[in-house]
Amino acid sequence: MGVLPGIGMALGSGRKSVTPGSQNFLTTGSFNFTIPDFNSLRVWGYGSGGSGGASASTTGKAGNGSTGGATTRDTGALVRKMVANGGGGGKGGNNSNGAASVGGTATGGTINNTGNPGLVGSGTTGGKGADGLAPHGGLGSAGAGGGNNSAAGGQPGAGSGGVGHSSGFRGSGGAGGGQFIHEFTSQEYAVGTLVALIIGLGGAGVDGVGDTGRGGAGGIYIEWD
Repeated sequence: MGVLPGIGMALGSGRKSVTPGSQNFLTTGSFNFTIPDFNSLRVWGYGSGGSGGASASTTGKAGNGSTGGATTRDTGALVRKMVANGGGGGKGGNNSNGAASVGGTATGGTINNTGNPGLVGSGTTGGKGADGLAPHGGLGSAGAGGGNNSAAGGQPGAGSGGVGHSSGFRGSGGAGGGQFIHEFTSQEYAVGTLVALIIGLGGAGVDGVGDTGRGGAGGIYIEWD
């Protein structure tokens, strides 16, 4: 395990002897991470994906997708708080074509990336959900048409596909969640410190002529050496 590109420098001979390791948080909800003994600790956080939108020619059978929930690394008074916001829901509506959805933003990391936008549909098929950001991001699900349902977005941070209608109107895919990346040094935390984490739930799907899947949940990846 090396230093993250662009945000750190390799440590020299002064590195102490530690047991390297990693821990991933991929279940939605609140958790605590216990700081281990380390020289360098690296964190990737992903907001959840938005759900796709649905379009139709019948009132009450279409609508916009939902924005995904945020993922946070909440250190309180310690060092910094990092937040990766959820991706926006896909756009739909009656007798309309949904515009591209907007990716989630992020704050607090050394690197803060905006999620990918959900795609606009084509023909009678809804747009594809956005893929989550590298290196861990899940895959967005395909758009659906003809009254079929789209699948859930992949974890972490991918959007679900939109749903189209036989009239030619279609919903756009859900957007991807934002991403924070940060590298800590051993001077920033005491061993045994508890850090609160919240993993966001993906945006809820839309019930329509065809239903859209839920956006992919968020996630946090931690590794140290």
